[in-house]
Parts: sequence; structure tokens; C-alpha cells
Amino acid sequence: TIIHKHTWDMPSADLEVRHEAPLPTEMHWRPNKMVMQYHIFDAVITEEKFISNTDVVATRMTSNIPIIVEFTGKTFAWIPSKTLSKNATLSFDAAHNAVHVIEGGKVQAKVEENPSVIKDAKLMYDGMSTIVQSDRPIQNYTQEQLDVGEHSYTFRLDVDALGTTLAWVMHDDFATALSAINSVVTDPTSYIDAN
Repeated sequence: TIIHKHTWDMPSADLEVRHEAPLPTEMHWRPNKMVMQYHIFDAVITEEKFISNTDVVATRMTSNIPIIVEFTGKTFAWIPSKTLSKNATLSFDAAHNAVHVIEGGKVQAKVEENPSVIKDAKLMYDGMSTIVQSDRPIQNYTQEQLDVGEHSYTFRLDVDALGTTLAWVMHDDFATALSAINSVVTDPTSYIDAN
């Protein structure tokens, strides 16, 4: 799954002002995380990105005024000319407040360089579960089939001074992935400090 875009929405007087893919005004690299800060009108948004020791990729977002962040992602499909088939599935798991993708497909893979040998092969992520989860309710979730076995999704999260954590993980086993991501989402600070 690729989360390729996020949008900041700032409700004001019943109007929604959208800021597509804003650029940070400050970036600070730390040994255990990357801190980014955005200044959009009166909002000061801080994002702490980190990777846990359990291979969960996460971000902790705060804003001095309430905003809504919209995320868009899709199942993995790479170069169309090299993709033979796609059979990924996508669903929203309300019980775990999570997007669940099971990747699948066949591709052409280069198995030897000289001479160049191309073979039909399983997608490297075939059968793997990807989970995107937050500690705040995922809102306005929608999904769309882009092609046979290829899907996109969009959802929104509230972000305010209390903070919102969003995390991503991929694993061969769904239960293992869910356990890892639940741990990070429920206690992100301990994972940041453990790095």
C-alpha cells in the first residue's frame, strides 16, 4: 500500500479550505525520528515520523487548532507493462479502526542480468497483509476499484492539540501485523523513546 498524498483541511465558518500536499516549513532529523513543522494560516502542525523496533512506520501529528487531514492510498501495482495480473483485496476493518490490504498479483521479474532473463513471477508482496491504523476514528472512508485487483482508498482524521497517531505495517501474517501496529498506535511515545 502506498499512502501518496495527504491534504490538510481547516474548517472555518462552515467553509473547508484545502491545502494539497503542503510542504513543511521546518524539518529536524533526530536519531530516533524526523520532526516536521507546517505553518498554514494560524495552524502550527507538528509531525513526528518514526519507525518502531517492530517495523511499524508511524507519524504522530498535533495542531494548535483543530484540523482534518485526508489521506489517500492504493494497493501496490507497479509498472503496468510488467504487471501481468493483480488480485489485491481492500477492506475497512471497523472493529480495529484499520484499512486492511492483502496484496497479490503476478509480474515480470528480471532474474538474471547478463544475459538479461525475464520470467513471470509472483508479486514480491503476494499474500502479505498491509494495515493502516489510527488511534483516532478513521472517518469518511471510501474505496474505489481502479482496475481488476487494484484499489484506492481515502479517509480523514481529526488532528488537534491532543495528537493523532497514524501507522502502517506489512507482514506475512495478519495477526502479527495487527498486534505490532496496535502496540505502536496505543503507545507511540514508548516506541519513539525506545529507538
